[in-house]
Amino acid sequence: MAANQRQVGGNHYKGEGEEHWDRVVRLGLNYHEGNITKYIERARKKNGIQDLLKAKHYLEKLLELAEAGKIEGYIPSQPQSKAELIEATDKAAECVICGDPDCKQPNQKH
Repeated sequence: MAANQRQVGGNHYKGEGEEHWDRVVRLGLNYHEGNITKYIERARKKNGIQDLLKAKHYLEKLLELAEAGKIEGYIPSQPQSKAELIEATDKAAECVICGDPDCKQPNQKH
């Protein structure tokens, strides 16, 4: 018997169409994203606020990992102040054409 044809314990996922684990694979979600969506989807049918708190906990960990650059695919937060914007711009001041940080025609064809 295929895994999708049976459920071990409970019935909070029955009759929902696509199985959550199939959706996780289809969407290419990572471990933390999959657990966040799992707990949100089942909260109203199983453990309510406890499931929402679990989703929040996984989200907090995902944010920690993303902000530390340990998970690919997340765009860093935008700078919040003018000083942070200047610092971010200085770090990325390398010319995209020639790669020279001291280029006299940065990011222009030359």
